[in-house]
Amino acid sequence: MKKDEYDFLIKRISKMYEIDWLRVKAVCLAESNMNPNAKSHCGAMGLMQIMPATAGDFGIKNPENLYVPEINIAVGVRYLNLLYGKYAEISDPDERWLFTHAAYNAGRGNINHAAKHELLQDGSCQTWDEAEEHLIEITGEEHSRETRGYIDHIQQFYSELQND
Repeated sequence: MKKDEYDFLIKRISKMYEIDWLRVKAVCLAESNMNPNAKSHCGAMGLMQIMPATAGDFGIKNPENLYVPEINIAVGVRYLNLLYGKYAEISDPDERWLFTHAAYNAGRGNINHAAKHELLQDGSCQTWDEAEEHLIEITGEEHSRETRGYIDHIQQFYSELQND
């Protein structure tokens, strides 16, 4: 993968939250193909496809600010950090990231409901494969397929970025 004009911002902001910047770049690639002006059919905006309501939770009142790469990346990284923290019971960091990315795409509530079908004795679900099997029951076939594809894209991009 080529060096991107947003790598410096992604690195700087990711470092503040101790997140591997390649994971953040993988999200940008999967969400917008590195297009800061992208807008989805459901209203997600910018490089990391942030919903205005999510941005509002992080103090961004004007949704148009989500087209500013630095603001969009800052909100996206903070949101990823928040989600990653919500899955602290998952011991394997790679599995924890799969849950984080799935929640980023499908919503934490949906992923938590899917994971509840596979709870271990300690009350945790430890692998994405276990939870993924039940996602269709929660979100329906189309959305489940979308989330599974999203995770596949994230994993592919992350792997390619690591190998560059």
